[in-house]
Amino acid sequence: QVFAAAARRAQGGSVGAGDGVVRIPIRDYVELGLGSASLPSIIEAFAAYFALLLNRPFDWAAAGISPMPAAAVLDSAGARVRLSAASQIALDLGGAAPLLPDEEPDPALNLRDHLVNPKLNDVQVAAVGDVLRRSSGRVPYVIFGPPGTGKTMTLVEAILQVYLREPAGVVLCVASSDAAADVLAVRLLAGLEKVLASGAAAAAALFRMNWWRRTAASLPPGLLKVSSQNAKGVFDFAPLQRLAAAAAAGDAPPPLRIVVSTAASSQAAGAILGDRAEDTFSHVFADECSQTLEPELLIPLRFAGPHTAVVLCGDPKQLGAGLRSRLARADGGFDQSLQERLMACCGIYRELAAYDDSEAAAACGFPVPAWRRRRRSITQLAHNYRSHASIIALSSKAFYGDRLIASADPGVADSMRGFALSGGGGAKARALWYGVDGEHVHEVDSPSFCNPVEAASIAAIVRRLLASESVAAKPSVGDIGVICAFRKQVLLVRQLLRRDGLGAVNVGLVEDFQGQEQRVIIVSLTLASGLGLGSGLDAVGDAAAAARIGLFGSAKKFNVAVTRAQALSIVVGAPRQAARDGSWCDMLRFCVEQGTYCGAEFWVGGLEGFGYTPEQGTGVDDVVRRAEDQLGLGSGLAHAMYPRALDLFFSSESEVRIMM
Repeated sequence: QVFAAAARRAQGGSVGAGDGVVRIPIRDYVELGLGSASLPSIIEAFAAYFALLLNRPFDWAAAGISPMPAAAVLDSAGARVRLSAASQIALDLGGAAPLLPDEEPDPALNLRDHLVNPKLNDVQVAAVGDVLRRSSGRVPYVIFGPPGTGKTMTLVEAILQVYLREPAGVVLCVASSDAAADVLAVRLLAGLEKVLASGAAAAAALFRMNWWRRTAASLPPGLLKVSSQNAKGVFDFAPLQRLAAAAAAGDAPPPLRIVVSTAASSQAAGAILGDRAEDTFSHVFADECSQTLEPELLIPLRFAGPHTAVVLCGDPKQLGAGLRSRLARADGGFDQSLQERLMACCGIYRELAAYDDSEAAAACGFPVPAWRRRRRSITQLAHNYRSHASIIALSSKAFYGDRLIASADPGVADSMRGFALSGGGGAKARALWYGVDGEHVHEVDSPSFCNPVEAASIAAIVRRLLASESVAAKPSVGDIGVICAFRKQVLLVRQLLRRDGLGAVNVGLVEDFQGQEQRVIIVSLTLASGLGLGSGLDAVGDAAAAARIGLFGSAKKFNVAVTRAQALSIVVGAPRQAARDGSWCDMLRFCVEQGTYCGAEFWVGGLEGFGYTPEQGTGVDDVVRRAEDQLGLGSGLAHAMYPRALDLFFSSESEVRIMM
């Protein structure tokens, strides 16, 4: 509560008597987040961040410290960080106005010819070059990676290039969870083994720092050699302790150059390195930082000294960290990650193109190479290597400025060509919608909904997929995933699939599929049209009323759900209910316009109304399609399949449950 209040006060509000909370200055806000007593250097290192976040110059006097040589402020247009004089470039170099030769070598010279992973595209290579040149100055550099664009691949290449090109650099890499940190460590170890041609040298250069309570069984076997355990098999921090001892004694540093940890577990580095923590790490990389709470991410950022480069990698348009506290969401705003806050509040992170800062270079009074004048604080990756073009089209337009480029392997992306839910053959678009006019139900003592009609339709679609002979590459059970809106629907779909011997189909919530991909994804919206959700959801046409339940009301959940598929995405749900949510209404309209909608008829009114009425067609194809709908997946009319009278609906329930 105190931290949430501090965040609210830090955004410029004065404290009223009724708040019951004393005024907390910005200095204490930092201290609460970092848990560190050595604040002046930390505040110096992140002065630019706070100035941008609060949309005003940093109040050095109120913080009780002397200002650094150049304080970061926003210009009048709020478009770019400016530093007084031109010490931005000097600070990048680690000194005050050093004299540099005009021919200072470019840190990213011939980068394309010396990539560890030569498959990187030009945008990814440019991002790696920006990291090596520190083109963002003292503010964090952001790698904005939409779904399937290879953001972790880019981050791994940047870390390996720092290892190769900065012999004195020591890198701290953090992620939101142990699973994400393990993926990062596995890829880094493979890259080190490739460039060093020695497994022993690679293992000595990398340390996967695990919290002492983690079990060895939960760690991928290949990472045991880069972890450290004591005689009792408990994870310890011995490699980091040897690094600290060498620094304290003035000895040559050990070969350890890369430390990988979760953001929370990185606090061990502070206890071990002490006051030397800020001088130890030349770079701090944060992967999947959009899934990390901002206070949690401040733990590794406390180790960033004035000349430490900070790189944030993630996608704030996808799901973030889960928050159960209403106070943390409403008052603290902690459902917003640091990367999302920066991209939303700071002008420099809205400028995707690089710019030449010749004005600052001219004021330096010494020669500045052209590569130092080139400034950029963010790169948005553009090439999607996961999905068919029609699957990412809507997401690209809604969330990523229509910049995504479909670059998936045609053998995978086109593997479901020819599949259709109804007669008439498969359409070119690989985003389909099967409309179901069902009913959602839930047990009296459970808030989780299920929809028997949707569940039965999904089971039928899975059987149809596995039996399809018209597709380019027939899918297997492991190629299919089902995303449900509620846990109760997950259990029901699993039950129906296991009854048919299809238990290997991956069924889960949208949170379970974050970061995952499968050739075919089926999405179950579960909720029907305004039935049994209370008065708040019964007002048809009120978009806000349908919000914040299941897959509705969350643009991030929508984005994750529709971008998991590689070759085929199928939405199963009630069209009338979906039309009340902006994102799902756009998806519904897209499927209708592409001719990939079938099932229950509907009409959405308005100036640009749209809908689907199969009875209006009188041609042979229309008659065949209607017959196939009836004989194949069914009409999708729950009222014709399930009784609605309460005495019949609950006839099989026990008297005790009826009374409850």
